[in-house]
Amino acid sequence: MFYFKKKTLKRIVFFIISFLFFLLFSYKFWLSQIGKYLVYQTTLKPADVIVVLGGGEKERSIQGIKLFKQKYAKKIIFTGEKLDVPSLGEVHWAQLAKKEAMLNGIEEKDIIIELQSHSTYDDALLIKETVEKYGFKALIIISEPYHMKRAFFVFKKRFKKNAITLMFYPVQDSWFSADNWWTSEKGLVRVNNEYIKFIYYLYKGYI
Repeated sequence: MFYFKKKTLKRIVFFIISFLFFLLFSYKFWLSQIGKYLVYQTTLKPADVIVVLGGGEKERSIQGIKLFKQKYAKKIIFTGEKLDVPSLGEVHWAQLAKKEAMLNGIEEKDIIIELQSHSTYDDALLIKETVEKYGFKALIIISEPYHMKRAFFVFKKRFKKNAITLMFYPVQDSWFSADNWWTSEKGLVRVNNEYIKFIYYLYKGYI
């Protein structure tokens, strides 16, 4: 009996060591898969409105402005809560994005801003109200790559009873790369936070 216990222990130790070696030599593969899961993109077609989700980097608004100027939509929406930047006074992310859009030649009448958003869940609720108000039927939703999968699940659930076409388009020239996100502190923080938010959203029933 002692022989069998010793044999079983050796098998367990061998399995653990083999698994650790697997992780060591394949870490780039599974870490990239963790990053790639967060990224989501659909085929891009002309829509009624471009929705730029607030927060994160300035690159979100730049991507939205670029698509607008390429005539993918005739209206653009910016969401985003108040920023905690004393030097700027009371200002919202959406207001800064609007200013950037106007500096790039987009007329104020074509811009809609949502100032009450504090999260992706809020974004979906507010955008749904705006869509119903204006009668939009097709939306292009823009955010950073690591945020797109959660945005997809949230918007899909909020709009499941509406005959609305949802398209998802991550920032194309983003600092984020699913193939090497773990090589920077910024990447580690953003991916870690995104998965924590995923768990929280699942718990709350938002996705």
